[in-house]
Order: sequence, then C-alpha cells, then structure tokens
Amino acid sequence: MPSSVITSLSTSSRGTNTSGNSHSTARSPSPTIARYASASAAKPPTNGVKATPPLPLDLGPTRDFCNCFWGLDDAGANVLFSRMRTATQTITELEDFWRDRARIEEEYAAKLKALGSRVLGKEETGQFKLSLDTLATETSTQATAHAQFAALVKSELLASISAYAEKQAADAAQVQAPLEARYKTKHTAESAIMKAREKYESNCLRLASYTQQMAVNPGKDVERLQMKIARSQQTVTSNEKELETAVKAIREATVRWQKDWKEWCDLCQDMEEERLDYVKDVIWGYANAVSTLCVSDDQSCERIRVSLDQVDAFQDVESFVEECGTGIAIPAPPSWATFSPSNTNGLSPPPVQSASFTRVSARPAVPPSEQPPIKTTRNSRETSRESSSSPPVVPVKPAMAINTENGINHSIPKNIPPAPADSADAAVLGL
Repeated sequence: MPSSVITSLSTSSRGTNTSGNSHSTARSPSPTIARYASASAAKPPTNGVKATPPLPLDLGPTRDFCNCFWGLDDAGANVLFSRMRTATQTITELEDFWRDRARIEEEYAAKLKALGSRVLGKEETGQFKLSLDTLATETSTQATAHAQFAALVKSELLASISAYAEKQAADAAQVQAPLEARYKTKHTAESAIMKAREKYESNCLRLASYTQQMAVNPGKDVERLQMKIARSQQTVTSNEKELETAVKAIREATVRWQKDWKEWCDLCQDMEEERLDYVKDVIWGYANAVSTLCVSDDQSCERIRVSLDQVDAFQDVESFVEECGTGIAIPAPPSWATFSPSNTNGLSPPPVQSASFTRVSARPAVPPSEQPPIKTTRNSRETSRESSSSPPVVPVKPAMAINTENGINHSIPKNIPPAPADSADAAVLGL
C-alpha cells in the first residue's frame, strides 16, 4: 500500500480521535461517496424541521426527453418507467370503457326493441291511433340506431384500441423490460461498490491505527503489531484491487447505460407523442359517433312530434262518433197492460224518442277562437255551428273545486244541475 495513503489516513485518524479538540479535522469523502451523499442530502428531513425549498431544476433550452430525464441517482429513469406504465394502464382503461359502452348499448337496444314491439292503443281510432303507432315504430327505429352504434364501437373503437394495446405490450416486452433489468443490475452493482468502498476504507483506517501505535509505542508488542500490520496490508491491497476492478466495470457499464438511456428517451418520446395523438383521434371519433346517434334519436322524436301535430281532440272524438255511434233513438221504459183477448202480447211496443240534450262539460271553457268548426254529419248534412236552427251552445260553468297543483287542472264537478228537458224528454224519462 502506498505510504502517502497510510500517512493521509493516519492524519485523518488522529484528527478524529483526538479528545478535547472541538475543531477536529473531517475526512473528505471520495467522489463516489460524495455523489451518493448529495443524493441523500437532497431528501427531506425526517425530524419535523421544515425543509428549504429546492432550487428550480435546470431543464435546458429544449424539452426533449433525452435532455431532461437524467439527474442524480438516475432519477429520470424511475419517472419515465412510471410514465410508460401509466400509458399502458390508460390504454387498458379505455379498452374496458369501449367494451362496457358497447355492452350497455346492446342491452339498451334490446330493451328498446322489445318496447317498440308493443301494441299501443289497440282499440283507438283516428289520428291518435296513428300517433301511437308512430311512437312504437320510432322506438324500434331508435333501437336499431343504438344497436348499430354498439356494433360500431366494437368494430371500430374497441378493435382499434385492442390492437394498439397489443403493440404497446410488445414494445414494453422487447425494449422497456430489458432496459429496466439493466437499470436494476447497474444499481445493484453500485450498491455493492458502496459496501466494498466502506470495507476498504475501514481496513485502511485499521492499518493506519496499527501504524500509529507502532510510532507511539515502538517497544511494546512490536511483533504482534507487525503481524497485524502485515495482515492488514494484504487485506487492504486485496480490497483495493477488487474495488478498482469493480469501479472500472461499473464505469464501462455506466457508459453503455447512458447510451441505451439516451436511445430509450428518444423512443419513449416518440411513443408518447404517438399515443396522445392516437387517443385524441379515437375519442374524437367516439364523440362524433355519439353525436350522430343523438341526431338519429332527435329525428325519431321529431317524427313523433309531427304525428302528434295532426292529432285534434275534437276531430278524433267526432270521428269516433261517426264510426262507432249507435244512433239517437232513446226507447222509453216498457209499459204493462193486463191480459185481454184483444192484447195477446201483454206488453205494448215502447215508444222511441230522439236525443236532443245539451252537453254539460266539466272542462274549462274553450275560447270561441279555438273552437273548431263542426263537420257535417251523415244524418244531418245541413247542420253547422254557424247556421244551426238550434239555440247556440252556451258554455256551462258549474261550481267546481279546482286544484291547479303542478300546473294540472283537476276539475271536480259539484252539484251539476240536470240537463234541461222539454215535455217530450220528461215523458220519455218518466218525469
């Protein structure tokens, strides 16, 4: 072992072990130790003392990965490895998202189809019946549109992102995984060098201590100290050669690692830019597909509204009367006569009267401007609302309890007077 090294370590040992000296000389750490010491000093304190805010990092003039992800203790490696794992997780989550959306649309389309197959208002008539048929038909149309959207999500979005996920997994297996393995091997070797360095320095301090004892007490246990010094010198020489070989090997490995890391940074930046553009385009296409589906649903709803515009309550009621009316004849109650030879039936034919009542409605009065004209019926072609010989219809406003809660007119008639009847009506009704 060189004498300069022994002298230096001896001086350091004396400066450290001297009692009563508050200004003891501190041993300067080696460059390798200083590197790790700097990394550990950058960690936040654990004693509860507020740490000084770190200085802003110098990221250089560009924002390229190959220039901005280095740092002490290869800090950039963990950041980029984590970023790529996050990218893979995001693609997996989007793949699950498209799969679940397609499943939801398929289930929704099946339920809409079953709903649209129902028959609504089987006994209804007129335009109202046609509107109910339109409602069922357009519901089936919406079911078809949602089924087509589900198929599009599966064939376009899900298939595309599944292929991208496979490519991403292949890249990770071929490039990222070997690089992470080399990164772990490199750090394992550096940790071993740290331990070997500490062991080497400890043996050097021990050898310096034995040498110091020989200088202070030359006549005491000389042979024993000489044997310890010889063994220590052999150990230190062996440690020094091993450490020198290991440092040389790790230096070569570091050079290779820096080259590989620079190439990986470039590849990683390319993959990230490609991934972000791809996901942006996929989500954009998804939004367009959903918008198209909404337009299709709105068109179906518009066709329903157009059909409802043709519904007129007065006309539908009149059409119902014309198609299904049973006439105006009101038979009187049968009368009984005692049996006589001239009356073998015992009952006389009941007289028939014509219905000529005035409608009493519980609905709110409709303004004359909103009342539709009365159509000419089959039985009385000359009848009309404007030129009728019968007295005009006066809206009757019976006493009623009106509840307008929630905007709904719940009209409950109270004590509605009977319809006026002439003498003929009274006779028919037994009044």
